[in-house]
Parts: sequence; structure tokens; C-alpha cells
Amino acid sequence: MADDYQACLDEIFLSYLAVKDRLRGRLDRDVRRPEVILDLADHLGLIPDPARVIRVTGSKGKGTTARLIDAILRRETGEAVGLLVSPEERDHTDRIRVGGRPMTRDDFVAVYTGLRPALGDAAAALPPDGYLSPSGQFLLMALAWFQRSGVRHMVLETGRGARHDEVGRLASATAVVTSILDEHVGYLGPTDADIAADKLAIGGTAGLTVMSPGAEAWRQRLGLAFPVDVAAPGDGPDGVPAWYAADQALAARAAAHHLGRPAVAPGGDVLTASFGRTRAFGREICYEAVVAAESLDMAFLRALKRRHGDGLTAVASLPDDKDVMGVAEAIDGAGIALRFVALTGERGFLDHRQAEVRLGDRIIGRVAFDDAPALAECLGRVVADDGPTALYLLGTQTFIRLARRILAGENRS
Repeated sequence: MADDYQACLDEIFLSYLAVKDRLRGRLDRDVRRPEVILDLADHLGLIPDPARVIRVTGSKGKGTTARLIDAILRRETGEAVGLLVSPEERDHTDRIRVGGRPMTRDDFVAVYTGLRPALGDAAAALPPDGYLSPSGQFLLMALAWFQRSGVRHMVLETGRGARHDEVGRLASATAVVTSILDEHVGYLGPTDADIAADKLAIGGTAGLTVMSPGAEAWRQRLGLAFPVDVAAPGDGPDGVPAWYAADQALAARAAAHHLGRPAVAPGGDVLTASFGRTRAFGREICYEAVVAAESLDMAFLRALKRRHGDGLTAVASLPDDKDVMGVAEAIDGAGIALRFVALTGERGFLDHRQAEVRLGDRIIGRVAFDDAPALAECLGRVVADDGPTALYLLGTQTFIRLARRILAGENRS
């Protein structure tokens, strides 16, 4: 079954990889065709009732917020809740969950096999530079699996944007915009206003959009009109960044609108793939998904710095479509030693020219996006050369996913 699972994954990404080189430098609005997958979903009878759907977009916190909403709905209703997140945590099967449990590989293969004929027909009808979006195919699989599993509520996370994203184009009674930051300029830009307009497009297909204060400021600046509810952050759990408290507030408000009654976000355990604290390599390790300087919680960073002094080293990995130098300058400004890892391979374009030109002497390795042993070797060299008492790992979800694989395999000390 492992071979069958890998064959399905290869097929899912085949169409995109075939034209990837021709897409370089082109914006989503020029190349993405979300209607292809959505028309297919409609033809197959998989488009859900909007009243059963909550969609989540944003620059940071959308995955965390989606997981929090899922947890609230499962606790409050006792009914089957389907969750779709992007990207995967460790395996592509965990993008799609029912009742908090990822699909098995057998189920993944069975669902994709059932959709293969329709996807093949759709691929055959594509123009020369067209492709079947991998994220769109995962959405189609999720909708099919949710229908088969008798799901009553769905929480769907968009990809990088909303206007040209399959989840972003679906209708839902409730949507969430967590934050709008300087990211994906080469796909959603070229300006910050373009990025904001793309993500805020989700409000046009939602009955009500729950928004962070920052996202609401962008909505007003752009003069966009759709029903909104602004959720102010409360106090989050001790020892986590402030953005987690903001995500809790957004999740509680969105769940309340969906249920028609007050809801409270989970306390205690931090339900996120974007932040964690553990021990590995004999050191304290913190990891956090960061795409822009604006998304850094400087109070949290200063607390780490006070605790570890010069023993704190940050290891970052961000490609050129993120705020590479803004993050680097913020880390430098906090007096924290910075090392950089350049990821390579078929995970987007993964260009690192900014880091190579301006942070070249701090690049500790070039690592394939799925090569956990190579990243472990890089981190081991940092520990040996710098002698830190703590490591702070920050960067894209792709980098954090790889780091979590390493941390899961380390003996805690």
C-alpha cells in the first residue's frame, strides 16, 4: 500500500510539476484556475451546504485557528467534524481529518482512486500551460471523504491566498481572516495591497467574516464592503507567543457564529503545528512558523533572550517570497545569533537569493525540503560550533514541518 500511496501523490503533483518552470514569475491571478476543481466538485455532487462550512485564510495563524475551531466544534457538538489544513504536518494524509483523526493511507488511496477518472478528464481538457492544482485536489479528496464519513461540520483552510484558491472560492456561512502580512509577493503581489485584496476576497463568498484588527484595517483601507466581526485578542496561555491568543479569540468567535451560541477556545494544550517547545540535542528548542518581521512576537523573543542570554541561537529558513531581511534584522536587533538554512527541491520555487547575497556567511547548509537527516546534521553543527543552551527555529511551514520530524525522533532530555 505504501507504493500505491506514493503513486497517488506522484499523480497529484504531476500536472503542476510538468508546467512549474513555465510558471516562474507569474502571479496566481494569471495561472490559477480554481473553477476547474470546483466545477468538478459540483459535477460529482461534493459542494457542501455553506451553512456547514467555516473557511480560514490569512498570512499567519490560519492553520492554528482552523485546528482550534475544529476542536471547539467537536467538543461542543459531539458530531463528526471534518478538517482540511495546508500544508501537511508530517504526512499528506494528515491534511484531511475527521473527528481529529487523519485519513489512513488506505483511505487516501481509495478516495483518490475513485476520483482518478474525473481528474483525468479534467486534466485532458486543460490548456497548454494549465495544471490541476495539488491543493485543489486535496480539497476534492477532503470533500469526498467528508461526504463518505457523514461529516456534519467542515473547517477548511485555504492555501496561500483566497481569490484564486479553491477553498477561497467556495461559499461558507462563516469565514476567518487571521492576518495580512508581507508574504507570497511573487504569487499574490506585487504590492501589499494586492496581497490584502487577495486574502480579503474570501469575504465575498461568506455570510460573515471574522477578522483580526489588522485585517479589518486593510478592509477599510481598500474600501471593501462585506459583513464582518472583529475579534480582539484576549490573554493566551503562559509561555506562548501573543499571536496564539489572537487565534484563540478568532476561533471562539467563528465557532460561536457557526453554532449560534457562545463558544470558548480550548485552554491548556497548545493546538498548533506552528509553535512548540521541547528538548532535543540536549537543549531547549522552540520552533515557530514565521513569514514576516511583523509576525514575530518580540516580547516572547526578549523573554527567551533574557532566559538564555548569549546562549540563544536562531536558525531560520525563508525563501525570497517571504520577508527574509525583515526577519533577519529583527533577530539581529534582539541581539540573537542567527544562522540560516536554504531549503531546496520541488516544494515551490524555494529561491534564496536574498539570503545568499546578504546572509551568505551565516548560511549553514542547503537542505532538500524533505531531508530530515540533513537538517539534523546542520543543527548538530550549530550545537557543536556555537555551543548554545537553546535553539529558536523559525521560518516557513515547510521548514517547521521538517524540524518537527527531527524533534519527534529525538530522545527528550
